[in-house]
Amino acid sequence: MTDTDIKADLLRIEGLLNRQLNALAEEQIYRLRESHPKHPKVLALMYRILIANGDEILAGNISLKALEEQPENLDWMKRAAMALIRARGDEQALEFGRQVLERQPNNPGACLDLAQCYERVGKLEASEEVLDRIPQEHQDQYNAPILMIRAEISSQRKDYESVLRHAEEAIQSAQDQSDLPISMNRDEFIRDIWFWKAKALDRIGDYDGAWSAATNAHKIIPPPEVHDSPYFKKNYDSLIGLFSKIDFSALSHATEFTESEPLFIVGQPRSGTSLLEQIFSMHPDISNGGEMSATANIQRKLKFVTDSYLSWPESLIDMRVEDANTLAQMYFEAERDYQPSEPKKVMTNKALNLPAVLGLFALILPKSRSIMLKRHPLDNCVSCYLSNLLTSGHTYCADLTSLAQTWITRRKLQDFWTETIDTPVMTLQYESLVTNQEHETKRLIKFLDLPWEEQCLRFHKSNYVARTLSYDQVNQKMYTTSSGRWKNYEKHLGPLIDALDEYL
Repeated sequence: MTDTDIKADLLRIEGLLNRQLNALAEEQIYRLRESHPKHPKVLALMYRILIANGDEILAGNISLKALEEQPENLDWMKRAAMALIRARGDEQALEFGRQVLERQPNNPGACLDLAQCYERVGKLEASEEVLDRIPQEHQDQYNAPILMIRAEISSQRKDYESVLRHAEEAIQSAQDQSDLPISMNRDEFIRDIWFWKAKALDRIGDYDGAWSAATNAHKIIPPPEVHDSPYFKKNYDSLIGLFSKIDFSALSHATEFTESEPLFIVGQPRSGTSLLEQIFSMHPDISNGGEMSATANIQRKLKFVTDSYLSWPESLIDMRVEDANTLAQMYFEAERDYQPSEPKKVMTNKALNLPAVLGLFALILPKSRSIMLKRHPLDNCVSCYLSNLLTSGHTYCADLTSLAQTWITRRKLQDFWTETIDTPVMTLQYESLVTNQEHETKRLIKFLDLPWEEQCLRFHKSNYVARTLSYDQVNQKMYTTSSGRWKNYEKHLGPLIDALDEYL
C-alpha cells in the first residue's frame, strides 16, 4: 500500500469519525493498523477513535508505546496525559502533563490539558492555579475552554450556580469568537456546554430548563441518518433466527483455559456500569478493563479465523474447537494491554456492544461470567438524553423514539442471552444496588467466587478514576436520588412512556 493509499484510507476513516459513525471507524482503523502497526498517522487516528469510544486504557497504552519509539514527542506526551488521566488517574499521567508545560511554559493548550488532568483527579486548586498561568495575551482566544474547565471544577464542588454562570459565558464567548483554538470544533464545543447546563439545571431542580438545555444540545449538530437502532434490531433478529434453529450447546466451545476469568458487565449506557467498576476496583483480585475495544475486534476476526463464507452471526456455525481456542487466545492477548503489571484473577469488560456478541464470548471463554445490569427504563433513558453520549457514537439518544427502540432491543438481547448461554449469569437491578448496597455487593463478590472485602463498601474512596461521564458521581458515597428521576420529566416523556410500556 502506497502513502497515497494510506492517506486516502485515513481521510475516509476520519470522515466516519466526524460523522459520529464510531463503530465503523474503529473497525476500519483496526484493519489499517494490522498492515501498518507503527505508522504514526495510523496510530494517531486510532488514538482519537479509542478516546471517542471510551477505551482510554488502550489509547493510553498506544501513547506509551509511541513514546518508547519517540520519547521526546510532545504530541504523544499530551495524548498520554489525557488518556492515562482518564484511564488510571495516576501520577504518571500528571507527570506527562507537567513535562509538556515545562517545555512549553507559555503554551495555553498545555495549560488547559494539565488543568483538565488536575480537575479529573479532584485536585481542583491545582487546576485553577494552572488556568491562571495562561498568558494574558491568550486569554481572549482561550476564554471559552477556560470557562468550560471552570464549570467542571464548580460542578465537582457542587456549586451549580457557578456552573451555570461559567456555561452561559462560555457559550457567549464561543459564539462571539472567530478564532477558537484550531483543535476545537465550535459546534461540538457549544453542544458540550449545553449538556453541562442541563446537568447543573437538573441538580438545582429546574427540570424544564434542564430538558430544554439538553434538547438544544441535541439540535446543534443533527445526528447522522445511520445510527445504532437499526443495527441492534437487525442483530437481534439474526440471533433469534439462528438460535431458533440450533442448540447453543451444539456449537463449538473453546477447550483451552487460562487463569484469567473474564467478567462481562452487560448493561445499557448510563445504567450503573461505572458504579460496578468502582466497587470492583476496591477488590485486590479484580482489575477493570473498561469498555474494551478488543470486544468488537474479536467479533470482526471470527469470519477470518473460521474462513467462513457466512455473515455474522451465522458464521458461528462454521467455528471449530480450534477456532474457538484461537479467538480465546486473541482475547487474552488483547486483555494483557489492560491488565496491571501483576495480572489479577478477574478482569472486567463493560464494552457497550456486549449485548450483541455475548454468545460468541460465552463460546470462546467458558470460564467467563456475566452480570446483567438493569435499570428502570425511564430513569435510564432520561439519563441518556440529558448526558452527552453523542460524542461516543450513541446518536440514537438525540431522538426519543430511537432511544426507546434501542433500549428495548438491548434489553431483549440481555434477556435472550440470560436464557441461552451456558456460562454463569447474575442479574442485578441498579435500584436494588443503591438501596441495599451491602447485600447486593456481597452477592456480587460471592458470584465471582472471591473472598469478601469490606473495602468494597467504601468504593468512593478508590483511587480509580471512572473512565466515563460518571466519574464525578461514582467517586462519592452511594446515593439514591437518581431513582425515580424520570418523574421530574414526565411531561416530556410521552414517546418514551408509550414505547416502553411493556417494561414499566
